[in-house]
Amino acid sequence: NIGSMTSLMELQLGENHLSGDIPSMPTTLQIALNLSSNRFKGDIPVTLAKLTGLEILDLSNNKFSGEIPTFFGQLGALTQLILSNNQLSGEIPKFGSWVFVNTSGNEGLTNTSHTEPPRTSAKSEKAKMSCAEIIFLAVVAAVFADGGFTILCFIAMRIQIGKKKKLIAP
Repeated sequence: NIGSMTSLMELQLGENHLSGDIPSMPTTLQIALNLSSNRFKGDIPVTLAKLTGLEILDLSNNKFSGEIPTFFGQLGALTQLILSNNQLSGEIPKFGSWVFVNTSGNEGLTNTSHTEPPRTSAKSEKAKMSCAEIIFLAVVAAVFADGGFTILCFIAMRIQIGKKKKLIAP
Protein backbone atom coordinates (compact mmCIF):
# COMPACT_ATOMS: atom_id res chain seq x y z
CA ASN A 1 0.00 0.00 0.00
CA ILE A 2 1.62 3.24 -1.17
CA GLY A 3 -0.12 5.26 1.57
CA SER A 4 1.88 3.46 4.25
CA MET A 5 5.29 4.53 2.86
CA THR A 6 6.00 7.02 5.65
CA SER A 7 9.43 8.16 4.47
CA LEU A 8 8.40 8.92 0.88
CA MET A 9 8.86 12.61 0.07
CA GLU A 10 8.46 12.68 -3.73
CA LEU A 11 6.60 10.46 -6.17
CA GLN A 12 7.04 10.62 -9.94
CA LEU A 13 4.49 8.46 -11.76
CA GLY A 14 4.02 10.47 -14.95
CA GLU A 15 3.57 8.75 -18.33
CA ASN A 16 2.75 5.30 -16.94
CA HIS A 17 -0.73 4.67 -18.45
CA LEU A 18 -2.17 4.50 -14.92
CA SER A 19 -5.95 4.53 -14.53
CA GLY A 20 -8.62 3.85 -11.93
CA ASP A 21 -8.75 5.45 -8.51
CA ILE A 22 -5.77 7.37 -7.17
CA PRO A 23 -4.86 5.65 -3.91
CA SER A 24 -4.34 7.51 -0.65
CA MET A 25 -0.89 9.04 -0.76
CA PRO A 26 1.51 9.24 2.17
CA THR A 27 1.04 12.51 4.03
CA THR A 28 4.84 12.84 4.18
CA LEU A 29 4.98 13.82 0.49
CA GLN A 30 6.63 17.24 0.55
CA ILE A 31 8.40 17.84 -2.72
CA ALA A 32 6.27 16.66 -5.63
CA LEU A 33 3.52 14.34 -6.74
CA ASN A 34 3.55 13.83 -10.50
CA LEU A 35 0.61 11.91 -11.93
CA SER A 36 0.74 13.62 -15.33
CA SER A 37 0.09 11.96 -18.69
CA ASN A 38 -1.82 8.99 -17.36
CA ARG A 39 -5.42 7.88 -17.85
CA PHE A 40 -7.07 9.14 -14.68
CA LYS A 41 -10.62 10.44 -15.08
CA GLY A 42 -13.48 11.77 -12.99
CA ASP A 43 -13.30 14.22 -10.12
CA ILE A 44 -9.96 15.12 -8.56
CA PRO A 45 -9.93 12.99 -5.38
CA VAL A 46 -10.47 14.70 -2.05
CA THR A 47 -7.78 12.45 -0.51
CA LEU A 48 -5.20 14.84 -2.01
CA ALA A 49 -6.31 17.40 0.60
CA LYS A 50 -4.23 15.49 3.17
CA LEU A 51 -0.98 16.41 1.39
CA THR A 52 -0.52 19.62 3.36
CA GLY A 53 3.28 19.71 2.94
CA LEU A 54 3.27 19.17 -0.83
CA GLU A 55 5.01 21.84 -2.95
CA ILE A 56 4.29 20.64 -6.52
CA LEU A 57 1.25 18.75 -7.79
CA ASP A 58 1.09 17.81 -11.46
CA LEU A 59 -2.19 16.27 -12.65
CA SER A 60 -1.85 17.46 -16.25
CA ASN A 61 -2.72 15.47 -19.37
CA ASN A 62 -5.35 13.19 -17.86
CA LYS A 63 -9.13 13.27 -18.17
CA PHE A 64 -10.08 14.78 -14.82
CA SER A 65 -13.47 16.47 -14.94
CA GLY A 66 -15.62 18.56 -12.65
CA GLU A 67 -14.50 21.59 -10.70
CA ILE A 68 -11.09 22.37 -9.26
CA PRO A 69 -11.40 21.50 -5.56
CA THR A 70 -11.21 24.48 -3.21
CA PHE A 71 -9.04 22.48 -0.77
CA PHE A 72 -6.06 23.21 -3.04
CA GLY A 73 -6.17 26.76 -1.65
CA GLN A 74 -5.60 25.39 1.86
CA LEU A 75 -2.42 23.48 0.94
CA GLY A 76 -0.05 26.04 2.47
CA ALA A 77 3.18 24.64 1.03
CA LEU A 78 1.86 24.37 -2.53
CA THR A 79 3.85 26.50 -5.02
CA GLN A 80 2.87 24.83 -8.31
CA LEU A 81 -0.44 23.29 -9.34
CA ILE A 82 -0.45 21.94 -12.88
CA LEU A 83 -3.90 20.96 -14.12
CA SER A 84 -3.48 21.59 -17.84
CA ASN A 85 -5.11 19.48 -20.55
CA ASN A 86 -7.92 17.86 -18.60
CA GLN A 87 -11.68 18.32 -18.86
CA LEU A 88 -12.16 20.56 -15.84
CA SER A 89 -14.99 23.09 -15.67
CA GLY A 90 -16.32 25.86 -13.46
CA GLU A 91 -14.53 28.77 -11.84
CA ILE A 92 -10.83 28.70 -11.07
CA PRO A 93 -10.53 29.15 -7.28
CA LYS A 94 -8.36 31.94 -5.89
CA PHE A 95 -4.83 30.98 -4.85
CA GLY A 96 -2.10 32.77 -2.95
CA SER A 97 0.27 34.93 -4.99
CA TRP A 98 3.08 32.42 -4.41
CA VAL A 99 1.19 29.62 -6.24
CA PHE A 100 1.71 29.11 -9.98
CA VAL A 101 -1.44 27.53 -11.42
CA ASN A 102 -1.55 26.16 -14.98
CA THR A 103 -5.07 25.40 -16.20
CA SER A 104 -4.53 25.71 -19.95
CA GLY A 105 -6.33 23.22 -22.15
CA ASN A 106 -9.45 23.07 -19.93
CA GLU A 107 -12.03 24.85 -22.10
CA GLY A 108 -14.73 24.67 -19.44
CA LEU A 109 -12.83 26.76 -16.87
CA THR A 110 -13.46 30.44 -16.22
CA ASN A 111 -11.21 32.88 -14.39
CA THR A 112 -13.38 35.30 -12.40
CA SER A 113 -10.54 37.09 -10.62
CA HIS A 114 -10.13 39.39 -13.68
CA THR A 115 -6.38 39.16 -13.33
CA GLU A 116 -3.88 36.81 -14.81
CA PRO A 117 -2.70 34.21 -12.28
CA PRO A 118 0.78 35.12 -11.02
CA ARG A 119 3.60 33.35 -12.80
CA THR A 120 6.25 33.78 -10.13
CA SER A 121 6.74 35.33 -6.74
CA ALA A 122 9.67 36.70 -4.82
CA LYS A 123 9.90 33.39 -2.97
CA SER A 124 10.08 31.30 -6.15
CA GLU A 125 12.51 33.74 -7.83
CA LYS A 126 14.93 33.34 -4.92
CA ALA A 127 14.63 29.58 -5.19
CA LYS A 128 15.66 29.76 -8.86
CA MET A 129 19.13 31.15 -8.10
CA SER A 130 21.56 28.50 -9.28
CA CYS A 131 24.42 27.10 -7.26
CA ALA A 132 26.88 28.66 -9.72
CA GLU A 133 25.33 32.10 -9.16
CA ILE A 134 25.60 31.72 -5.40
CA ILE A 135 29.27 30.67 -5.63
CA PHE A 136 30.01 33.58 -7.99
CA LEU A 137 28.42 36.08 -5.61
CA ALA A 138 30.35 34.62 -2.68
CA VAL A 139 33.65 34.92 -4.58
CA VAL A 140 32.90 38.52 -5.59
CA ALA A 141 32.02 39.40 -1.99
CA ALA A 142 35.24 37.78 -0.73
CA VAL A 143 37.35 39.68 -3.29
CA PHE A 144 35.78 42.99 -2.28
CA ALA A 145 36.19 42.20 1.41
CA ASP A 146 39.83 41.20 0.90
CA GLY A 147 40.45 44.26 -1.29
CA GLY A 148 38.99 46.57 1.32
CA PHE A 149 41.15 45.01 4.04
CA THR A 150 44.25 45.39 1.86
CA ILE A 151 43.51 49.08 1.23
CA LEU A 152 43.02 49.72 4.96
CA CYS A 153 46.34 48.02 5.74
CA PHE A 154 48.09 50.08 3.07
CA ILE A 155 46.66 53.34 4.49
CA ALA A 156 47.61 52.37 8.03
CA MET A 157 51.14 51.52 6.89
CA ARG A 158 51.48 54.91 5.10
CA ILE A 159 50.36 56.71 8.26
CA GLN A 160 52.94 54.82 10.35
CA ILE A 161 55.70 55.64 7.85
CA GLY A 162 54.67 59.31 7.94
CA LYS A 163 54.90 59.37 11.75
CA LYS A 164 58.36 57.78 11.70
CA LYS A 165 59.63 60.37 9.18
CA LYS A 166 58.45 63.19 11.48
CA LEU A 167 60.32 61.64 14.42
CA ILE A 168 63.53 61.26 12.41
CA ALA A 169 63.44 64.73 10.78
CA PRO A 170 65.59 67.42 12.55
